Amino acid sequence: MASWFKKPGSEHMAAPRPASSFSLPNGRVGQAYQLDLASLIPRFKAALALEAPAASGLNLAGGVLVGTPQQAGDFSLQLRYIAQGQEQSSLCRLQLAVVQDPKNLWKTLPSDPAGLFASADSQVQQQAGLLGASSRGRSHAHVGSYRDDAFAIETLHSGWQLLIVADGAGSARYSRRGAQLICQTAAAYLREHLTDPLAESLSASSRAWAADPQNAELYLRLKAQLAALLGQAAYQALASIHKQASELADAQVKDFASTALIGLCRHFPADSDGPGGSLCACYWVGDGAVAMYSQGQGVELLGLGDSGEFAGQTRFLDTSAVSVEAIAARTRFGWAQELTAFVLMSDGVSDAKFPTEASLASLPHWDALWAELNPLLSGEDAGARLLDWLAFWSPGNHDDRTLVLAQPNAQEPA
Repeated sequence: MASWFKKPGSEHMAAPRPASSFSLPNGRVGQAYQLDLASLIPRFKAALALEAPAASGLNLAGGVLVGTPQQAGDFSLQLRYIAQGQEQSSLCRLQLAVVQDPKNLWKTLPSDPAGLFASADSQVQQQAGLLGASSRGRSHAHVGSYRDDAFAIETLHSGWQLLIVADGAGSARYSRRGAQLICQTAAAYLREHLTDPLAESLSASSRAWAADPQNAELYLRLKAQLAALLGQAAYQALASIHKQASELADAQVKDFASTALIGLCRHFPADSDGPGGSLCACYWVGDGAVAMYSQGQGVELLGLGDSGEFAGQTRFLDTSAVSVEAIAARTRFGWAQELTAFVLMSDGVSDAKFPTEASLASLPHWDALWAELNPLLSGEDAGARLLDWLAFWSPGNHDDRTLVLAQPNAQEPA
């Protein structure tokens, strides 16, 4: 006990007991703590001295408790202070509970690389004008389970770019394989079929509609072309899931449930064939987000996330989502003269960065996201930096995270 707790000449007398006790707001390990004692102790005037366990990390700075707690636990501090209207000092006990930082409670256990349909814990891909990263969520890492997200990005010889994101259902035992099959099959279909003369026709239709966006005939022609192409890619992806399920004795199609965001994009220079800009399109089933973003100017969502029967649920790629009517409804497209990025993301990112539907459509929210992303997106290590960014902390959001994007200014004009 510090000497100021003893009366002069009474070294063998028991130290005075605190007259009162106060509970301090909880602290957190590794996080700065600050509390003005006047807000806690009635008629507080000035602090004289503090006795505190070293692990609490707290000390006095005038009439303020400051410091950084070093370990979790319950701590008892004793404070001698002067109260307003009193000449004698008073002694009180301060009770402090320090809780562990939630970030430190999560384990990172390896998944089994030899397991059936094993999925790598992360995925990174980088090309000129295209970038993608996917990271296993904390909820999966904590129990050593697989990443259920997957993606594919590619610039085709025709100049069109494909961007695909799939998020396997957490409740489906082989959903990671479903997500992989969607990305692999849809990409293979688009790679095979989006060649000339189809690619040339699609480009011509895109530029014609961009030059006359009020022309219903041009709009419907482009809509039909995109719906046929993206819808067939989705249909083939679903067919591959059915085939995989049939090859596994104890499996059903629902075991491979996954969302599907299948996007196309092409950037056009301004020339005699039409205005410069970017045509982006997407077939979208499930949650997550797909957007055409122009920094400081606007954002256009190419669809709306599906919701399931209960809160927190979503839709997955199934036969009802690839009917002619569903494909037409789920295929959307847009044109931007000054596109900053065409962005697709799984709900592990969108739920954390856009907590409401209103925020998802809000340009300030997208500008804030871009302020985080933009410094990461150049250089040979952009993919690695984007992967590191995906580890951002967001309370309650610990799912797999995937983000892919196309940037017109990051490549030579087509």
